[in-house]
Amino acid sequence: MASTEQLMKLYRSIIGHTLYTKYTKLREKQIKELNKCQQEMTAALASSQRKSKLTTQQEIGQSTHPKLD
Repeated sequence: MASTEQLMKLYRSIIGHTLYTKYTKLREKQIKELNKCQQEMTAALASSQRKSKLTTQQEIGQSTHPKLD
């Protein structure tokens, strides 16, 4: 009976280790994907802000220089 109990403890230990390993790998993958999405969003936002700033500067430049006909 003792050998069966020891074998069950060993199986539980192996299963626990396997599940923990799979969990940590999955979590690592999720974090990498999240970081990638955040970087893409930050880059898109910065690009949008630059475009907006350039458009505003062009509008200001056009309004301060009247057209000569």
